[in-house]
Amino acid sequence: MADRMLRRRSVADATTAFVQYLNETLEQLHALWDEAGMTDDPRGERVTTVYVHLRSLLDQMVEEETGMVGTLKKRAKENLKTVKELRRELGMEDYMVPMDAELLEMDEILRSERERLKALKKQRVEKLARLKEEDETLCTRLDTVPFIVKDAIPSEQHLEELAEHVDQMRHLLHNRSIDFGLAKTELARLLARMGTPAPNEFCKEVLRSSEETFLLSSGNMDALETLILTVSDQYKSFVANFRSRFDELYAEIDHWWTKCLVPIEERAQFPSFSEDDISEAALDRLRAEIERLRQFFSERQSVLGKLEVWQELWKEKLDFEQHQNDPARYHNRAGNLAAELKRNKAVESSLLPKARRDLEAAVEEWTVAHPEEAILICGRDPVAYVDFTVSEHLAAKEYEKQQKQLAKKQQMEQEAKFGSTPGKKASPPKRALTPCGVSRSNLTNKMTLSRARSPIKPVQLQPGQTRTPSGSIKRMVPPSPALCPPPRKMPNESLATVIDYGDFTSGIHGRPPGPDAESIAHSSFASSKPPNARGGLSRRL
Repeated sequence: MADRMLRRRSVADATTAFVQYLNETLEQLHALWDEAGMTDDPRGERVTTVYVHLRSLLDQMVEEETGMVGTLKKRAKENLKTVKELRRELGMEDYMVPMDAELLEMDEILRSERERLKALKKQRVEKLARLKEEDETLCTRLDTVPFIVKDAIPSEQHLEELAEHVDQMRHLLHNRSIDFGLAKTELARLLARMGTPAPNEFCKEVLRSSEETFLLSSGNMDALETLILTVSDQYKSFVANFRSRFDELYAEIDHWWTKCLVPIEERAQFPSFSEDDISEAALDRLRAEIERLRQFFSERQSVLGKLEVWQELWKEKLDFEQHQNDPARYHNRAGNLAAELKRNKAVESSLLPKARRDLEAAVEEWTVAHPEEAILICGRDPVAYVDFTVSEHLAAKEYEKQQKQLAKKQQMEQEAKFGSTPGKKASPPKRALTPCGVSRSNLTNKMTLSRARSPIKPVQLQPGQTRTPSGSIKRMVPPSPALCPPPRKMPNESLATVIDYGDFTSGIHGRPPGPDAESIAHSSFASSKPPNARGGLSRRL
């Protein structure tokens, strides 16, 4: 009641002011009318006319304000109905109107709520349409059932579930697209390497489709995985079969490399098996090289065969020296020891010298027949190479002997100074690996050889030139230090003197063998300064 009185104060004040103004106006009119001598009736008519207009204006105002109140009530009712309907569609709780709200305030509240709910409804409808469209596209690509939304206007929870589903479909499509691309690339690679066409229609469809056009369904992806496994198994069998043929040819070409003393740099032109080079052309290259090496060896067999005989005997001698310090070898093994000693004596005293003489004769015969085509091993002719091999072996044995004597001398000096104490037996230092990485089982793997090959069209060789196993012409220059390093340097100057072959043959029985004599023999494969082929190193036997 007090609030209403406060809201009417302005009207009461305006009415009081107007009544005062009306009274003052009537006084002025009466003064004018008195001056004019107007009677009472005309005065009453004039005032009545003014009052009639004023009453009509107030009646009109009351009528309009009554209509305004009715409109507010009607609009509030309609807005409240719309708000309740929108909240129901949006899955929201029923709207509670403020109990103390009057018409104007309620009209503003309901109007604002109605506009907010309409905007929210529009937002949800648009989001639903966008998510459904994307979901249908994804499910079509994946051949799966789209997410079902029953309500025309989904709740926030349903929209979140739909958005999560679309996100899952998006990731699934992305992963399957990647898997398809990788599988297609691998399938094409395997079929291309095997040189076979697509095995079935499904494989053809995979190869001609892209990630955008291929149906990435669960069934197709399972079939694709099965196809890849099948083709992979076929490829493994194909590779195994090819490698078997390749290894067989490679073992044969390695055999001829050894017999022809092919240098490392030329062997590198024929690398070992690689899946990146699976083709009949690769096998044809090996076959052609084998045939070429056979021809090459056949033309020089008179020299290379004699050198091979000497190498086998030299290897037999080195094997005997290596096992000479084995205590078990002295046990009488049904007369085997006596047979070994007899065989070693025969190798050292007669077989090796004879093999060298045969080699020297073969080299001289070749030189006479082919004066412009020298056969070189690490820059030396075969006889000089043999002499150098022996001298390196003897020098290494002498070096090892002096190292043992030095270690024994140092031990004796220590015992004399500090007294005898148990300790580890001093062992000579280990020698470096053999040059060119030559293994004991193959003494000729890493030799380098410059040799000639009969060309299809004869080409006149100039002095100082020769042919390589590949058929090219090159100058007869000392070999590369990387393949034939200089002779080992000894700490004792007397050991640096090269021991000739005569010293070897006259005193070989009394010298103890070294623990790794074979590696010294291969030191000759890596000498950068060849000795005189007919000098001190090549003393004839």
